[in-house]
Amino acid sequence: MLLESSRSITGDNQALIVIDNVISSSTIFQQLPPEVIESVNVIKGQQGAALYSPLGGNGVIVVTTKKEQNLISYNSI
Repeated sequence: MLLESSRSITGDNQALIVIDNVISSSTIFQQLPPEVIESVNVIKGQQGAALYSPLGGNGVIVVTTKKEQNLISYNSI
């Protein structure tokens, strides 16, 4: 029997989602149409933390969209 263990005190074991170099959410990632995704890279465990601070400690999913699609826009405050 394989036991699962929590990697955080809060029980949040989700990977960090980064879309076009911006930290995002899994909801936005799920809403992306497949045809706009150029590549998806998975960075596991502590390598994610080394690149993306402790936020990446549970791993990082790095998504790059096709640039000509320009479907994602970011508003600055």
